[in-house]
Amino acid sequence: MKALFNIAALLVFAALLTSCDFPSDPPLRATDTPDTPGDGPVDAGELLPLKTGNQWIYLIKPRSRPASSPIAVSARRLTFEGEEYYYLRYGPMLGPAGPKNAFPSLLANDSTGLHFYLPVNPNDTLRLTRTPTPVFHLPYPARPGQWQQMSYSEYSVRLTNVDTLVTVYDASMQLPCHRYEVAHSNRLLQVYYIVPGVCILRVDTDDIEFHTIAWRLR
Repeated sequence: MKALFNIAALLVFAALLTSCDFPSDPPLRATDTPDTPGDGPVDAGELLPLKTGNQWIYLIKPRSRPASSPIAVSARRLTFEGEEYYYLRYGPMLGPAGPKNAFPSLLANDSTGLHFYLPVNPNDTLRLTRTPTPVFHLPYPARPGQWQQMSYSEYSVRLTNVDTLVTVYDASMQLPCHRYEVAHSNRLLQVYYIVPGVCILRVDTDDIEFHTIAWRLR
């Protein structure tokens, strides 16, 4: 068994710091600019390691309020008609428009990337009773490029950088992330910062940030 904890696990009870405003970004590496992002290598493996027993600890930071207490979540394997999904919920947090999750709660990896689904029945958290509804997917492996319109929804996605340095919340550690933008009906909704093979390090919305501060991978 392989276990990984980041340094932020030792700091979860320390004073919480304020993060940058959406949609501003952490700096690119010195060799990149916003107009010429680094391509980076073509990576292999899974963008997010969905496996029973893998655990992530996150917190929620509204723009104008203190951060939440740390919350631990684990990937829960579910199947329906031979297809495999993992239930992983970051949230909810009550925002101006109502409860908000970081991302749709059912996830699956395949050769094209990380896919996000919504359960048709909101109570399908332990057992799926219907085929989940696809929402969008983050391409991986991939290189920065243009917007990709989802054929099955009104969402579109683009990978803008593969080596954006992001500081772990309330810690001094910086990690290189894939940066994805997610839009709905041509309106930018979220920015995802993902450490491939490790975690969704940060999700920015217009009023709330979700930060992963520690993890354990098996």
